[in-house]
Amino acid sequence: MSVTGYLITNLTANKLVLPPMGAYSWWYQYYFATEAGVLGLTDYRAGISEIIWKYNSPTWHYSQATFNQTAAAFNNPDFVKIVIGNYR
Repeated sequence: MSVTGYLITNLTANKLVLPPMGAYSWWYQYYFATEAGVLGLTDYRAGISEIIWKYNSPTWHYSQATFNQTAAAFNNPDFVKIVIGNYR
């Protein structure tokens, strides 16, 4: 998948998992369409999800307890598969 105008890339570096805030800047456009996105969501389920909650619903003032209660669902073995399928 090409996401820039450059054809010369570091393919190894493009496969690296990004920390949640690094992934956020491009998650919706194409991060979840890549294998690195799948691995990143697998490794940082709660971190990526919390950033998405925070920045995509800036007027929603949820409590940490609410997030923690919901975050239990992120451990569902099908969570990553469902999220990736939804965004693809």
